Amino acid sequence: MREVKTIVIFDTEFVSSKAGSQPLEIAMDAYELQEKKLIKFSSFSVYITLREGLHLNRYIRKYTGINEKVLEREGIYPSMAKRQTIDYFLNFDLASTLFCGWAIANDLSMFDLLFNAQDELFEINMLRWFDLGKAYAKLNNVAHNNIPALRHACAQYDLPNFNFHSAVSDASATASLLQAMLDRHGLDCLYAFDEVKYKRKKYYKMRES
Repeated sequence: MREVKTIVIFDTEFVSSKAGSQPLEIAMDAYELQEKKLIKFSSFSVYITLREGLHLNRYIRKYTGINEKVLEREGIYPSMAKRQTIDYFLNFDLASTLFCGWAIANDLSMFDLLFNAQDELFEINMLRWFDLGKAYAKLNNVAHNNIPALRHACAQYDLPNFNFHSAVSDASATASLLQAMLDRHGLDCLYAFDEVKYKRKKYYKMRES
């Protein structure tokens, strides 16, 4: 892996049903990597209103705390969320920045859906993606197809019981887990593993709600 100076830790929450899929919350925290220590220096989060035909399900309401009132009060249209998220990405030196999450396949799908469902706007593989779940599995002799939930991985490293299941709290928990892994394994928990390349999917166009 190439040199890493900055790590942006991210998470998304999303809805998915027969009517389609869409991210409804994105959170990111940026850290400077100083030897083996993460030094936080910026954050980004956004709620996204649902397009026509999509609805919050009971799981989302129960476990994330997001409901229709939250989206009505704080949510922005997907087109605005797209611009704000891309602008945040482009604040960083992409050559030395690693974008890190836990079991990130769905997160990358949601980014791609938000950015490129209407047209090809942003090539997400210009960013350096890193799946901390895969590194955890390798370092702890866990099968790659049996990566545990984030809360179980945090417990393995004796971390506190975070308020999981919102993007903001999960991004924070992922950062704490990465720091614990750096403390225990050193920089090998980053540099010994490959970055992730996303294979684009085709989506139905998103419409403004």
